[in-house]
Amino acid sequence: MYTLQVLNLRSGVSRMAVVSLRELYSSLQKGMDQEVEATAKVLLHKAAESNAFIRQDMDTALDSMVQNCTPIRSMNALLAGGLCNLNAAVRKCTARHLATLVEKIGAGRLLSGAKDVTPRIIPAVSKLAQDSSQETKLVLGSEREFYKAYSVSQIVIFC
Repeated sequence: MYTLQVLNLRSGVSRMAVVSLRELYSSLQKGMDQEVEATAKVLLHKAAESNAFIRQDMDTALDSMVQNCTPIRSMNALLAGGLCNLNAAVRKCTARHLATLVEKIGAGRLLSGAKDVTPRIIPAVSKLAQDSSQETKLVLGSEREFYKAYSVSQIVIFC
């Protein structure tokens, strides 16, 4: 129900739905894991919004998702919702929150060869590093753990 209201054309309704999702992530934490993919996709769609206050609330809601939900589910939701989006602002937002997740999980675990993480994150990091948007590339370069993951992914690709 909240996902429909996030997409509402009335900015006040949309903003309250985004704030409600943020509070649900904070309160229910891992209880929101089942809804992470659907809600992240809708929240990422709002990254292209022209209203700054909605973008800021959306960013805070995604931060809450990254901090409170299972990291692997959050990573999969971000990759599914924003990696191949045509809008540069959505890809930048995806890169920023993925960088937070990489910092939280750690490059060692991401590159350990775990079948649920490594095959998804290496191509994603490479794709974001080659993004047409300079801002997306700058997000990656500013995050130390993300840069380590990218450096290792380039070694893996070329070997």
